[in-house]
Amino acid sequence: MCIRDRDEAVIPTENEDDKWVYTDKGAVVEVYIDDYTLDVTVVEINYYLGEVSNVKTDDDDADYITVRALSEEPSLDDNTFYTTDFADDDYVVFTVDFNEDEDFYICELMAPETVSGEVTRVDKDAESNSANNDNDDSYVRIDGNKYSYASKNHNVYDLDEGKNVHPVLNENYTLYLTPEGYILGYALADQSPDQYLYVEDSDEELGDW
Repeated sequence: MCIRDRDEAVIPTENEDDKWVYTDKGAVVEVYIDDYTLDVTVVEINYYLGEVSNVKTDDDDADYITVRALSEEPSLDDNTFYTTDFADDDYVVFTVDFNEDEDFYICELMAPETVSGEVTRVDKDAESNSANNDNDDSYVRIDGNKYSYASKNHNVYDLDEGKNVHPVLNENYTLYLTPEGYILGYALADQSPDQYLYVEDSDEELGDW
């Protein structure tokens, strides 16, 4: 996005404490100023959480993945990305850009930063366990370190239940984070998948029935 009219309402000012309209928790904002025209160019980079839903190979034998967006906000016209680094059901963090036709596509894609450990504190605005609306003051502590929530439209919250609920105290969780360390989602750690034994064939001679 570009700001060209030097509008005092949208250009950040020195020593301003209020949250700027072009940023939020979990976003990265880069500001460029043209020394000659004094045009201000603002680049807002938002990170979203997704899950690999498919891994395929195109007609040129190049591998690509299809990503299902888990974060609420992104609307992708093209949800594929060429890479060999991920498998089905992997969680990924991605950014979004648009082309000349204003079609939105995945610009960058990476593995999420993760932190695992026992949750010793959950600080939230709401009195219930339901996640609050803006996440301005919500955070989780693991091993004494504070991890703040990303903004509402980025945070997926509980990946196990698919609900906007906070982590449970004294349980071990894995936090999925933006590159800057904001929470995009979390799931219980050390969960063993259900295991089943399938009998393909049997023979009565092998033992008594």
